[in-house]
Amino acid sequence: MADANSQSNSQPAAPFRVLVADDNPQHTGVMRKILGKSGYEVKEVHTGEVALLEFESWRPNLVILDCMLPQKCGLECLEHIRNHPRAAEVRVVMCSAKTDIDYVLTCLESGADGFIFKPFEAHRFSRRIENILSGGKDEGEG
Repeated sequence: MADANSQSNSQPAAPFRVLVADDNPQHTGVMRKILGKSGYEVKEVHTGEVALLEFESWRPNLVILDCMLPQKCGLECLEHIRNHPRAAEVRVVMCSAKTDIDYVLTCLESGADGFIFKPFEAHRFSRRIENILSGGKDEGEG
């Protein structure tokens, strides 16, 4: 039986590392704040090339990629990650205001574990990230 001082179920037992890649610092800041409240260790980057460098060196558990990153777009980064030897160890979520269903399907078929549309509600974003990191199926926007 758990005691009253144990962590709540919404807090990860060990801090998961989440790499957030978006060219807009306001977007990465919002995601950092939401994820930080849930106990995740978060690193922000603003280009696709830096995202791939940090993926290699920092070894995150989850990478959140904006689709429209400069230098290398989110889909290019996703394809690089999915062809990496660590591919099975890392979750990747695409995040964009782009709502073209064909693009969403391309991302999912290319190995994304989920797709989050911007703007998003903080509690839904947090719940979906927690579910994806725990190995659950992405519930989608609804």
